[in-house]
Amino acid sequence: GSVAGMYCACVETTEQVVAERYRNEENERFRELFEQAPGFMAILRGRDQVFDITNQAYSQLVGHRDIVGKPAREALPEGAEQGFSRLHEQVYTTGEPYVGRAIPVKLQRRPDEPLEERYLDFVYQPIRDGRGKVTGIFAQGSDVTEREHAEKELRLLAANLSQANRRQSEFLATLAHELRNPLAPIRTGLDLIRIARDPAAVARSREVMERQLNHMIHLVNDLLDVARISTGKIELKRARVRLQDIVLSAVETALPGIQAKNQELRVHMPDEPIWLFADHNRMAQVVGNLLTNARKYTPDEGKIDLSVRCEP
Repeated sequence: GSVAGMYCACVETTEQVVAERYRNEENERFRELFEQAPGFMAILRGRDQVFDITNQAYSQLVGHRDIVGKPAREALPEGAEQGFSRLHEQVYTTGEPYVGRAIPVKLQRRPDEPLEERYLDFVYQPIRDGRGKVTGIFAQGSDVTEREHAEKELRLLAANLSQANRRQSEFLATLAHELRNPLAPIRTGLDLIRIARDPAAVARSREVMERQLNHMIHLVNDLLDVARISTGKIELKRARVRLQDIVLSAVETALPGIQAKNQELRVHMPDEPIWLFADHNRMAQVVGNLLTNARKYTPDEGKIDLSVRCEP
């Protein structure tokens, strides 16, 4: 039973050690890349969707909560309430990846603070074992909240610019229409002055032309005010005015066109003055437009009645 010698059996494992060292180095490089990736990443294992590993971007997204080793429903309950656990289950069950674009999600990124809405681009990719069975989910994506806000601001700016352009076009079209109206009585007045022998008729024509010229000056001033065009606002210059004077201005504007169609205009107004606190020119435009439309849609030699009354 005494020791007579020693038997030594040796197996060289250099390749195994080198291969294991290489795998460890590769795993470490993978972890470094995983950790340093600009987008958020996470691996969830099993049907319970347990967080196996997350990177810094994912941790920052969810408020640096301790979620590794916890099921997703427990780690991120607000996400489960918004349907993300159902998405996990869908990918795990069907083996089909899910791609989301600018998906809104509300997360509690700071303790004891309300949920914060973020917009995410992300992919849920199934992880399979050697037999092709789904064993987990790889989640990868980017926080695109700033981009989404910038795009919304651009869309809003584009809509505002479009609206401003539409308002400007409408204003210019209206102004062109309104500028044409005073020209007719001015031209008629000039014709009357040229052929009239009665000084009183000449004086009346001059008064009509002066009123219409003042009306045109008021309209041109609106055209030159770019600020009012861009905001869609037109300043009302209100004062104490008689409604009868407003109707007279409107009739003077519309009368040449009415006479050109041989139409009869009958105006019915009360004798007592009706006082308004209003913009004379704007109200004259309103009544003038009504008369212009009446002339346009009344047959030649037809009759137009303009009635003014004061009600309680």
